[in-house]
Amino acid sequence: MIGRIIGLLFFIIIGFVIWTILKLVFQLGRVSGEINRKFEEMENQKRKSSFKRGGVIEINKDDYKVE
Repeated sequence: MIGRIIGLLFFIIIGFVIWTILKLVFQLGRVSGEINRKFEEMENQKRKSSFKRGGVIEINKDDYKVE
């Protein structure tokens, strides 16, 4: 009788630990996805700002010479 109660309690504790680990893994996956998305947004902003600053140079046709 006591052995069955201890066995049931053991399985409940093991189930709780597994459930907690699974929640942690899914939460870490979500957080890493958000971090990657923010990193990509920062990289895109860098590219756009550098292109706006120095990407296009306007010149007259007399300002350069082809050799």
